[in-house]
Amino acid sequence: MLINLTNHPCKNWDYNQLKEAELHYGEIVDMAFPYINTDTTLTEIINLANEYLTKIISLLKDKNNSAVHISGEFVFVYNVVKLLQQNNIKAITSVTERNVITEANGLKTSLFVFKGFRPYF
Repeated sequence: MLINLTNHPCKNWDYNQLKEAELHYGEIVDMAFPYINTDTTLTEIINLANEYLTKIISLLKDKNNSAVHISGEFVFVYNVVKLLQQNNIKAITSVTERNVITEANGLKTSLFVFKGFRPYF
């Protein structure tokens, strides 16, 4: 099982990312990334990370063949990944190649091309 803890539901992933995730983990379960505003304190983020760890553990059927795909607000991600490592749960992120197209008016468009998954630890 792959728990997708990001703001990017797997239904919006490109074909290569979806197929690689299914190949390695089978079922993909989206878990919405929490909104963390600029006033959120470190203590609140740590408490939220612990809440998410509890949710993750309750979803996992087999810790050995599972992972959490996580990316988002850096302090929250750091604290969740630290907790996952302490609980022997694999944490991964997507590796992408960023292609930037700059228009004549200076407008930039970024295209991200999936290149694989990378473990956090």
